[in-house]
Amino acid sequence: MKIVALWTRFSRRVARAHERRELLANMWGDTTVIGPALGLPLQQSTQANTAAGPRKFSENAGEQQALQVLQGVLSKGIPGAHLQVVRVRRQRESIIYACKFSSSAVAQRVLLKIFRNGPEEARSQFETLQSLWPLFCRRGVDLAVPRPLAFLPEFSAIAMEEILGSNLLELFRKHRWRIVGERNWAQFLAAIRKSGRWLRQLHDFDRRAEDRCLDTSAIMAGAKMEAEESLQFGMTADFVVGVLAHLHSKLAEYANQPFRTPRVHGDFKLDNMIVTASGIAGVDIAMGQEGPIYRDLSSFCNSIELLRLDPRNIHLSRGRIAKLQDEFLSAYFEGEPYSRELVGGFQVVGLLAKYIYLCRQHPRPILHRLYLTPFFTSCLRQAIGDSSFHHTTEEVKP
Repeated sequence: MKIVALWTRFSRRVARAHERRELLANMWGDTTVIGPALGLPLQQSTQANTAAGPRKFSENAGEQQALQVLQGVLSKGIPGAHLQVVRVRRQRESIIYACKFSSSAVAQRVLLKIFRNGPEEARSQFETLQSLWPLFCRRGVDLAVPRPLAFLPEFSAIAMEEILGSNLLELFRKHRWRIVGERNWAQFLAAIRKSGRWLRQLHDFDRRAEDRCLDTSAIMAGAKMEAEESLQFGMTADFVVGVLAHLHSKLAEYANQPFRTPRVHGDFKLDNMIVTASGIAGVDIAMGQEGPIYRDLSSFCNSIELLRLDPRNIHLSRGRIAKLQDEFLSAYFEGEPYSRELVGGFQVVGLLAKYIYLCRQHPRPILHRLYLTPFFTSCLRQAIGDSSFHHTTEEVKP
């Protein structure tokens, strides 16, 4: 009986550990499958990987055809050139092939990105890179975007030069379970500051951006919708009403104040900023909508906040997280005055959405109660800058 009890306890611990690993992996939603060794031609690479076992390199013929078409496009006027597949990354919304395109005269790293949602998103990102790449090039090499190479509408795909380096999320992950010294901490701060400068440059390139007042009713409507759903997963009604009331009062203070409204990045976060040998580069730039600059600012601040969701990041105290966020915002505004409270207000909507997403991914109530709900409750308190709420405004009740 004692052996059975020990085995049961051990099995439960393994299951909980597996559950936590899934949670941390799904937080960013990426699954990476390493492809064949570099140096094999395209057709040979695919056959070698398929024969190796159950991890097939290409899930369908469409991906193989897209690679072949890309090779044809890139090889025009370059005799003897061929495309070599290095690896593939399968994400929720896209599939990314990393390749090497080479000949006796050319050696180039290329990414083929296939969009799962159809050609319109691919067209939008390609046209965005076409307009941004020359603008960033004129400003120097420390702030950059990938160079666009080809648009393949029949495959909902685009090709671009690969930016060599590690994204910011990977840099932080490398220091799990470690005490970060002054040198590494200085490198983190420098990369975060460059991210702020990069975003400011991106927004400044939109010459047609206008100053507009915030649509506070739309922001509150989105927050209420997220708040109502959060009640299903463990957030208490009193706490949620307090958050909404606080958010409503803060937005009211800025309702008549105009803010710059350029085309925004749309998904600005740590893993979309790549640290290179010469500086930093931004990727996955949608810029499909206009919006207040605080949308991108709050998105990046939230991605820094969510580093604490991984308990292995023992080097990231509450104070260090706040320092990273402040350095990012200071670099963006370059000495101009800004409202940290307004950034926090926009963070609230994003944090509620992330909380709901993670709870849906992991529907076990015990995980919500013991881990996700306390964590996001703390994040929401921090975002609005107040640990006490006065929820007497009936208008904002979910």
